[in-house]
Amino acid sequence: MRSFRITAVMLGVGWSMLGAQTCTYIMPTSGNVTHDLTACCGSGAVFLDSGGGSDYADNENGVVTFSAPSGQQVEVRFDTFQVETGYDTLWVHDGADPSAPLLAVLNGVAGGPFMLRSTGNQITFRFKSDDGTVLRGWRATLRCVSSGTACIYTMPATSQVVDLSTANCCGGAIFFDSGGGAGNYGDNEDRTITFQAPAGQGLRVHFGPSFRIAPGDTLYIHNGPNASAPVVAKLSGSPISVSSTATIGQSLTFRFVSNGAGNRAGWIAMVECYAISACNTTMPPIPATIDINAAGCCAGGAVFLDSGGGGNYDNNEDRTITYVAPSGQQIEIRFDTFEVEPRRDTLWVYEGPNTSSPVLAVLTGIAGGPFILRSTGNQVTFRFKSDVNETMRGWYATLRCVTSGTACLYTMPADPQVVDLGAVNCCGAVPFFDSGGSGANYGDNQNRIITFQAPVGQALRVHFGPSLVIAPGDTLFVHDGPDANSPIAAQLVGAPNLVRTIVSWGRFLTFRFVSNSTGTASGWIAMLECYPVNYCNINMPLAILNIDLGSLTPGCCGASGASFHDSGGPTGSYTNNENRIITYTAPAGQYVRLQFTTFNTERANDLVYIYDGPSINHRQINALTGSLSGIPPIISTENSLTIQFFSDTGGVRAGWVSNVRCHNTPGTLGCTFFVPPNTKNDINLNTVGCCSGSSIIYDSGGDAGAPQPFTTDTLILRVSSGRIRISFDTLNLAGAPPSTDTLYIYNGASPTGTPIFRRSGIISASEAVTVTSSGNALTLLYVGKSGRRRLGWKAQATCLTATGVAAPANAVKATLYPNPSTGLSVLETSQPLVHVRVWDLGGRLLWEAFGESTRWELNSPAQGIFLIEGWTRTGEPVHLRWVVE
Repeated sequence: MRSFRITAVMLGVGWSMLGAQTCTYIMPTSGNVTHDLTACCGSGAVFLDSGGGSDYADNENGVVTFSAPSGQQVEVRFDTFQVETGYDTLWVHDGADPSAPLLAVLNGVAGGPFMLRSTGNQITFRFKSDDGTVLRGWRATLRCVSSGTACIYTMPATSQVVDLSTANCCGGAIFFDSGGGAGNYGDNEDRTITFQAPAGQGLRVHFGPSFRIAPGDTLYIHNGPNASAPVVAKLSGSPISVSSTATIGQSLTFRFVSNGAGNRAGWIAMVECYAISACNTTMPPIPATIDINAAGCCAGGAVFLDSGGGGNYDNNEDRTITYVAPSGQQIEIRFDTFEVEPRRDTLWVYEGPNTSSPVLAVLTGIAGGPFILRSTGNQVTFRFKSDVNETMRGWYATLRCVTSGTACLYTMPADPQVVDLGAVNCCGAVPFFDSGGSGANYGDNQNRIITFQAPVGQALRVHFGPSLVIAPGDTLFVHDGPDANSPIAAQLVGAPNLVRTIVSWGRFLTFRFVSNSTGTASGWIAMLECYPVNYCNINMPLAILNIDLGSLTPGCCGASGASFHDSGGPTGSYTNNENRIITYTAPAGQYVRLQFTTFNTERANDLVYIYDGPSINHRQINALTGSLSGIPPIISTENSLTIQFFSDTGGVRAGWVSNVRCHNTPGTLGCTFFVPPNTKNDINLNTVGCCSGSSIIYDSGGDAGAPQPFTTDTLILRVSSGRIRISFDTLNLAGAPPSTDTLYIYNGASPTGTPIFRRSGIISASEAVTVTSSGNALTLLYVGKSGRRRLGWKAQATCLTATGVAAPANAVKATLYPNPSTGLSVLETSQPLVHVRVWDLGGRLLWEAFGESTRWELNSPAQGIFLIEGWTRTGEPVHLRWVVE
């Protein structure tokens, strides 16, 4: 029975649902399409690439034309744009077809939203992609505007000042070089234009794709009303990708200077106004001072972000801002996120009105969670500097005024100390540093201990900030308990370290720091907080943890069960270099049921192993990695289930969300396996306890990902006795000869064995494909040559008993005639063969063919005795002797 996937997208018309009209248009992959926007002029229309929110396709060459009512123009706002630079291109024509004048040529990745507008009532788009990389494409909004509407500006021949509020263009003005959207600028230009926002507002400029300025030509962006104002950005070269640049005042001035050595396409950009608030500031392009009390932000707090304001900051930044609180108060800074390029991009925090003040902290790298700093006076200054390399997401921080001398700030004490956070009213958020505080190094030859205690019914979390640096030979021990004899939850050594969050199982966390005499380092910045304990909602612990589902309160054995997540919790990510173990135990006579609702780890590198018993010494029943969906429930055959998680030093993912509860009947256990990239995995299904149910086999990309390109991946499946059957649910591989991605299956425990399956392309939903070994092993070999990404495969592996399924010899009826022959014979079989080989008696392979037929013509140029072997799609063999006289 065929199955179909139906994607509901309205092409060219709006549709009504519950009274709300929406218009969505998809770029055709080929041919010409025309749409009338009249019905959509009021609400606007969404225009997407052919992927409709996913990647577009290879080898597209489609055209679409949009028409507004007579006397109106079509305005296009691209909110996102991402196509392969230099290979895939969107041409925009100012008219009814591709012969109309070019309005723009779009190629590459946009730095932010940008706009285009037709001069008449029609606009045409042509998109062409090659057969290489595909990307996310675009999302744009189309609307009808009155003809003659302004808000389109090019670099003028003489200096110009544009008041966007007077021109009614604050929502977005289109801004080009002197050549417009499709032409080049000129040689020997020196042109200036200034945009001005209304009072109380600033300006942002977002650059589209295809930003190209010839070497030696430069676009200067000045933060102010003329070209004497400070330079925000200096853009030169070809091509470059530029993100948004924002002012701290009301004006942005653009000055463009070109030489006589050649020109380029220039830029497409959008200038827009935005409200300036002292309670919500980004790192400014020129030094600024914010009085958070005068702005009314002391009580509610002031938000402080990097220059990207939610996006990435820029390269080559050197920016400064100072915040001032009322006299007699301090400024507390809580960083909820912090992510800058380690050691290359740095945020300095100073205790005073400028960068000559004492250093409070030096922040670089990635924080493991929220962390807090606090000034000793009423002013704090931030300086951020980035290099020419990678940019990252920056930070999100909240500043608030606190009374001077506020407690809840701790450093490693000289003598052991116990701090009851409930008694000192510090459960909310406690800054915690090494003995040097946030801005200085710790000392040599230390052996210091501090214990933090949460109130009854609560536990503790410690979040480490960035720049966690401990000198070689020095160690910070974190103990999950009331003293240094408690189990070690973490042991932090070396420089630098990245640690996310450590969570106590009970009410206590004890920190012991030991340093030698060979040098010190900057130590750590961290934050402690209490949280209510819910033992039915557990993250992967740092220390080995045993959970008795029957004795927890409230009882986690019941229908609702216990929530179980990776170390990052239900919404965060796990961390690098984890090796964590947790065991769940049900009451006697019951079993443990584990159900994953989401699962996403770095495929082939970060793995979850599941063992059928109370420790990792019991049989392994699953190995999960990648992006998976629809994982069947895993039920123990004993009353315990143990989960072990490994992560490497590379990328991290969202992890998993799952439910654990008690079950009344034991499980029938299969397993899940992946064909690992560029390596070999050899698994005996009996040894790892996977033969009591069907096991799932994925390519290296898992359920939702594609096999990694340009790899050779091997998976050997064995049974102690009997045979193995593999049934494919899906198979979708890319490429065309000679660069074809191919999956081979060999009879035996080596890719040098007899190949009984070879497939590229797609197995249709109606096609049942099953491969069965003739012995006790099968080898899967994937060879990725195309470099293109497809869905890969999903299959089921089943153990078959030797007596239950073994076919009698030559169950496939085969006839070879004439035999003997003079060199030409015909092989006919009762079932189609997919693979045929001819060998001589010396073991040399003389001829081999793949296909699917019941009739094969054989022709030998030599005399002798030869052996013929063949296999059906299900692995049933044929063996014959061929005599050529």
